Amino acid sequence: MENYVPFAITAFGELIYYRKLTKTDEDICIIDIQYRKVEVLTWDFEDFFVDFLLEKEMRDEWLREELFDEAIKEEKTPLEEHEIFTFAPVLAMEGSEDVKFLKRGNAQVYQDLVFQMTM
Repeated sequence: MENYVPFAITAFGELIYYRKLTKTDEDICIIDIQYRKVEVLTWDFEDFFVDFLLEKEMRDEWLREELFDEAIKEEKTPLEEHEIFTFAPVLAMEGSEDVKFLKRGNAQVYQDLVFQMTM
C-alpha cells in the first residue's frame, strides 16, 4: 500500500516526500541527492509542519538553513522558479558546504547531473 507523494524541494535540490505506509502509518522522507541516501524526517505528516519545520536545529541540519541564509545574503536576490543553489564540486565528490562553492542552477538539470555523477 505504499504511496509516495513528493511535495517539496529544498534550496539545494533534496526532494521531500510523503509516504503512506499502511492505513495508519505514514512518514515524511528526504532524498539527499548529494550523498544518494533516503532519511526519514518524521513519522507523521502533521508533525512535519507543526514540529519539524519550527525547530531551527532541524532546519539547519536537514535543510541547510544557515547556508541558505548566507547564500541569499551574498547573492542579494531570491532564487527564481525552478532554481536552486548547486554545489561545485558536488558534495559526494569532495565538495564542501561553503557559500563560496555555491552556484545558481536549474533544479532538474542539477539533480540529473548529480545522480549521473554519483551512480
